[in-house]
Amino acid sequence: MAESTFIVTRVCSQGETVSSSIRSNPSSRFSDENKRKVILIWLDAHYDETEHDYQISLNEFQHLANDIHTFIDPDVCINFLTDINDQTKKIILIIDGTFAKEVVPLIEDCSQINSILVFRNDTHQYKEWSKNYPKVKGVFTGIYSLIKCLEQIIDPNYFTMIDIIGPSNINSDYLNTSFMYSQLLKEILLDIHTENRTNRSSFIKYCYEHFPTETININNFDTNYTKYTPIHWYSAHLFIYETVNRALRTVDIDLLLKMSFFIGDLHNQIEELHSTTQLKERLTVYRGQGLTKNECKKLETSIGGFISFNCFLSTSTARGISNMFAESNSSIHGCNGVLFQIEVDPEISSSPFALTNKYSHFSSEDEILFSTHTIFRIDRVTEGNDSFYYVNLSLTNNQDKNLCELIIHRREEIQGQTSIHRLAQLLYRMGKFEQAKDIYQKLLGVAVPLDEILYLTHYIARIDCHMGNFGQALSQVSLALQFNDGRNPALTADVYAGMGEAFLRHDMLEDSLELYQRALRIAERSQTINDHSKVLYLNNIGFVLKLLNHYTDAQTYFQKALDIALARFPPTHPDTANIYQNIGSLYFDKRDFYLSIDYLNKALVIQQLSLPPDHPSLGTIHYNLSKAYVELRQWNEAIYHGQLAVDILKKTFHDDHFEVRQAQAHLDAISVMQRWLRSSDTSQRRAFAHVISQVVSKMFKEEK
Repeated sequence: MAESTFIVTRVCSQGETVSSSIRSNPSSRFSDENKRKVILIWLDAHYDETEHDYQISLNEFQHLANDIHTFIDPDVCINFLTDINDQTKKIILIIDGTFAKEVVPLIEDCSQINSILVFRNDTHQYKEWSKNYPKVKGVFTGIYSLIKCLEQIIDPNYFTMIDIIGPSNINSDYLNTSFMYSQLLKEILLDIHTENRTNRSSFIKYCYEHFPTETININNFDTNYTKYTPIHWYSAHLFIYETVNRALRTVDIDLLLKMSFFIGDLHNQIEELHSTTQLKERLTVYRGQGLTKNECKKLETSIGGFISFNCFLSTSTARGISNMFAESNSSIHGCNGVLFQIEVDPEISSSPFALTNKYSHFSSEDEILFSTHTIFRIDRVTEGNDSFYYVNLSLTNNQDKNLCELIIHRREEIQGQTSIHRLAQLLYRMGKFEQAKDIYQKLLGVAVPLDEILYLTHYIARIDCHMGNFGQALSQVSLALQFNDGRNPALTADVYAGMGEAFLRHDMLEDSLELYQRALRIAERSQTINDHSKVLYLNNIGFVLKLLNHYTDAQTYFQKALDIALARFPPTHPDTANIYQNIGSLYFDKRDFYLSIDYLNKALVIQQLSLPPDHPSLGTIHYNLSKAYVELRQWNEAIYHGQLAVDILKKTFHDDHFEVRQAQAHLDAISVMQRWLRSSDTSQRRAFAHVISQVVSKMFKEEK
């Protein structure tokens, strides 16, 4: 990974300038692009680069900005500020309380300055004073809270990875599928921690590579990890705090695996403290942060719904501190300051939380820390003045009954020998095929039992089919079939089904049908093969029969699959959606487009309730809906679903993937067709007709 250079300029009282360059990795906190947009100016009468506290502060600032200037003379600092002409830069001044009342009135109206933060002084002394100066975003006594405020000023979207679910989504107790999958992921990570709680070497290696200026702290963390509590480490070093929450927010699987030991330890400590703390009265805590304007509007329309923070959630019993964090975001373009007021009922203990001041590196801060992915109900949203919102939340354990049932069913489906196996299964069902394949291949490298090798080979082949690597898939299942001894009926049936899918992708329909039927016969004779597999085989047999134009037989198999799914699966199970989609496709082939759309919409509703929003299956169903609307000449609907298909499929597959090419060619064709139909110019219509013939020809090739 490329390195970047930090420019640190120190200016003494005589105006003498000393600059130094520090090389560091740009991935340590923000993107290099974000860091280049910031000039950080630090005015402190007591600044001494040889003192440990100042070294720590400067080190933390270097994670946030590439261009840092320190001053001990206010006149020199003001001259420097007023000479800056670069309007593309976000200038932030950190000022020692010694100078604040003298300097701030002189520079408050300076257009170059975005924000002012007062550091190291009594907050009560400056609280009322700071209200007269809108650019003063807060008065801070500790580096920890100041850094968190800086992060939000530099990148307002830094902490906005949240799920907001309104009551209009099915009912007021509904929680979305993103939450379901994140809950399952959290469970697996905690299990991985239990199975491998002492291995932190890969994370230490990652830290040395990505935080080269943190060498001393990383070594301290590695050497003395067991001497201090996880909460201490979480609060002591920002590179740990930031990396944990970034990995959770972005679902960075590789990083989450490296940090699973710490995520588990931190969660367990919070859980232990929560279980031993006797909270007798309701507790009110606060959190201030920035949200985009769209997210605030969504909150306003989601009263009675839910919000889930995809990170370990820091809150405070001190309203004033949280209010400062919120206010620091209210003047940022495109961002609103939000003050969350959270009511905690001691009778509701589904989500662990703990008061951290006895264990935190910053014991003076009255922080309440919630474990990751805690759910809150949105009780009230009030819009204040100057882009500011007040949001009342309450801790809840209410969940949608159907979603809970689906979580239980999904949990059963992703069982495996180890938590790593379960993680690969979960990623596969989330449509994260490349990440799942990477784990399967690593497991295959150490697999010894024959059943384990066959199992892993089978899933790698299935992923290859999804990714369009049909030749590789056929090779994998052929190899699996050679090694299969038939002693494990479920695995044998899966291998036959995998080969059936590979043959299907090669247009070898008769061979594919025979293999699927063989898998079904094994499943029907075996007591150990689950309903999920039987439904899969029945559905796939119906699909191949449809391709062979045996519509009546296809309908029979689809109905058998649907009967089992409706009787045995939760109402929103994705397998049921797959059957509805195939029935919709069958009616499309029979040119009953209205009935086709009815079934496709049934499938779409279930998929939206059971799959992540970027799952490729959603792209496929939007593509099929678009085709049906084309046949009905409903161009706006066709283009709407066609565009959604392309957008969703591109989130999983590369542009050259057969499904992406197919969906894009289809969208191009109907877009040109719509323009052609609207044109009254004869020559234009002829030109469009030529383009249409080329695009449609390409589309038919992609279909094959």
